[in-house]
Amino acid sequence: MDCITLLLIEPDSPRRTHFEHILARETRLLLNSKPDFLLNGHDAPEALSCNVLLLDADRTPVLDVHLWARIHVLLPAAHIVALTEGTNDRILEAVLAAGLTGLFRPDCEQAVLVHAIHQAAQGIISFDRSLIEHAKKVLLDPPTDAQIRFGGLTIDLPLQEVTRWGQHIHLTPLEFAVLAYLARQQGRTVSLPELLSSVWLAPPDNGGTLAQVHNCIKRIRQKIEPDIRHPRYLISERGWGYWLQDPTLPQHASSLPSSDPPHALPFETDAAPKLIDN
Repeated sequence: MDCITLLLIEPDSPRRTHFEHILARETRLLLNSKPDFLLNGHDAPEALSCNVLLLDADRTPVLDVHLWARIHVLLPAAHIVALTEGTNDRILEAVLAAGLTGLFRPDCEQAVLVHAIHQAAQGIISFDRSLIEHAKKVLLDPPTDAQIRFGGLTIDLPLQEVTRWGQHIHLTPLEFAVLAYLARQQGRTVSLPELLSSVWLAPPDNGGTLAQVHNCIKRIRQKIEPDIRHPRYLISERGWGYWLQDPTLPQHASSLPSSDPPHALPFETDAAPKLIDN
């Protein structure tokens, strides 16, 4: 990506001047600062596209669901980087539920912010470590022995319930069975034949098909992933299978057997997103 189009929404004038000053000097950023864009629900904003939306969550009405609806309608391709002090738990809950690509404090170092914007433009997730750990403590109850958690995604095995940052996600019994099986593997990559044998009880030599797994995974992603174009929880290991990861932690290699995979996945084109720990 040669040049990143960045939309800055900062209602506070002194802060806006500060961000405009430090970001305008970046040669690979095309900055567009519009403090009132998306904030007035009665005015139809002019057509605008951007790679990254930089949003001051503490001074923007992020608790209003209409704001997020307008963002997704008017800026469907934008990756969101939110800035917050982290002192308001409701704001943290709102922005994390929206599926951010980046979350940082407003006073973070210039190099950290610029790096996060460049990462976000590529769909690479990056979070301020202290903010995300605080969010886990205040927004999520400690998991019970019967729950498995990957970041904000909680899988309750006996209740067969799934939540993301406290928001309920409805899965069919088959979708839950697949997700629960992957969750129990704790990051191990699971091949499609193994899923067919263990969940469908129909291995490839007994009627099971790879398309069954692929289609089910696609439906699960549509429900649990904030941005299905850049999966952050349910990751595909090209040529092998699928695994679950915690997107709030640094990326780690999946656990693959040493032998060659029994089946390639020619229809899989999405790669696991890289994770940056700041």
